Amino acid sequence: GVAGGCFDYQKVACFYTPKVLLKDTWNWCTGECRAGPLVGKVPSDVSNSLVRHINGGCWDGTETKPNTEVAKKDMIMTDASNECRLEITENKNVRPWVVYPGAVQIGTYK
Repeated sequence: GVAGGCFDYQKVACFYTPKVLLKDTWNWCTGECRAGPLVGKVPSDVSNSLVRHINGGCWDGTETKPNTEVAKKDMIMTDASNECRLEITENKNVRPWVVYPGAVQIGTYK
């Protein structure tokens, strides 16, 4: 049987399910960061979100520089504007990763 962690003594192998996070050149990453209530079966954006997640995904706004002529207080991006952070824990509905739908095996079967 399994003896803690990912190791299985009967199969002499370790199995784990990775989380995958990919970020493109426009600073969008995988996952789901719309933490508002469900509308039908689709989550919606929360009212205080600076990002519109029309097609889902998460966005890293830390590299965004507002136009100084039209800059507003709510346009200032900080580390909190990075929805692609792996250490996000304050909102369990925001997940900037995709869970691999299987397991990765390290080791061999007996």
